[in-house]
Amino acid sequence: MTETASHEPSLVRAGAAVGIAMGLANVLQYALQLVAGRQLSTDEFGGFGALLSLGVVASVPMLALQTVAARHVALLRETADARRSEIGTLLATATRTGLALTTVGLLASPAVAAFLHVPVVAAVWLALGLGPLAYIGAAQGVLQGGQRFAALAR
Repeated sequence: MTETASHEPSLVRAGAAVGIAMGLANVLQYALQLVAGRQLSTDEFGGFGALLSLGVVASVPMLALQTVAARHVALLRETADARRSEIGTLLATATRTGLALTTVGLLASPAVAAFLHVPVVAAVWLALGLGPLAYIGAAQGVLQGGQRFAALAR
């Protein structure tokens, strides 16, 4: 049996796990939209949609961190200790990036709330969610680069 053939079932299983997890995330996102659409007034739902869109734009650093971390981990050929050190550096960078995003978001919350005509507390909650996004992106990149797709799907 060739090396490719021996890895094929695990790759198929890992791909299925990631696909199912992404599908579930999309269903939950759709459910959130449905609930919000029924519970909020038209104006409130417009503000909610604008905040969600702003969150998508603010998640771009998360995707960048994920991509960089995945590539970096995939190229690591050193010892396990060196890999752990590099991964620690990536996650520390993500933590600093998350703190910076959260700080900027918190400082901008009053202006964002005024511009979008939403309560300041809504903009604050969005800002507080930015920090974990950066860390999650880097952690997902570490898993992706290490070909740990089953863990990534969880």
